[in-house]
Amino acid sequence: LVLRVMGTGPTNNRALVAFDQSQIESVLDGKSLESATLKVFVVSNDGKWTDGQTISIHELSSAWAEGNGINAPFGSFVGTQKGVNWNCSDGTECTDWNGGSYDQIPTDTVQITNQVDGMWIEFDVTGDIEAFVDGSENNGWIIMKSDEDSPGRINFAAREAQSNIPQLEIHFS
Repeated sequence: LVLRVMGTGPTNNRALVAFDQSQIESVLDGKSLESATLKVFVVSNDGKWTDGQTISIHELSSAWAEGNGINAPFGSFVGTQKGVNWNCSDGTECTDWNGGSYDQIPTDTVQITNQVDGMWIEFDVTGDIEAFVDGSENNGWIIMKSDEDSPGRINFAAREAQSNIPQLEIHFS
């Protein structure tokens, strides 16, 4: 099972990732945050990243509901699953979502080339974790291509994968 990030104009895929707020607070209770890194594992890369392109991670600005991951182009499944999709944050409330409601300024960016395959990608999310602990709403992140009109597809291991699931690495003192 994968989280796909792809951009080819009208056929874009973005990935959503979140971690439980109460667990983050529990880890950091009485401690000082030094750094936080979101790590995702590249399961496959389609080799169409030319000289390299960036993917970006953005803090989501509204809540969403995890679904079963089945959507277009599998038309027979559209409308049967609940959870986030391109148009709706929870599969039913389809207002102002349009592929994700997120902060336009990226939290971090990472350069992807054709050689990025079978390895971990890391995003610095320290500022977002600080904000979450200080009371900002934690809706997680959206990962997307910085230029969604360019070719290139990359698949990250999802939390349902057998190994290399997304990780939030927190360093504190």
